[in-house]
Amino acid sequence: MFDLQNAKDISLLLTDVVMAEMNGRMLADELKQKRPDLPVLYISGYTDDEILRESVHDVEAMIVTRPFTIEALCSRIRAVLAKHTSALKP
Repeated sequence: MFDLQNAKDISLLLTDVVMAEMNGRMLADELKQKRPDLPVLYISGYTDDEILRESVHDVEAMIVTRPFTIEALCSRIRAVLAKHTSALKP
């Protein structure tokens, strides 16, 4: 579905939970076929129940809800990347 030639260059997938053609979880799953270790941060304006219906289960760690400030977004990005980096360490 996607040209993943440069998947190794992606540091973080930032995607909306609900989209027209596929949901954010489907997009993440597609990219993770090439990059299983890819950190993902979801954006949503929906409630937790709606997010769970879209198959995003680790809501606390991987989501920022709209509306959000740039500071909140940056904080969540740092947290996701820090969690990812610590998971990679032996």
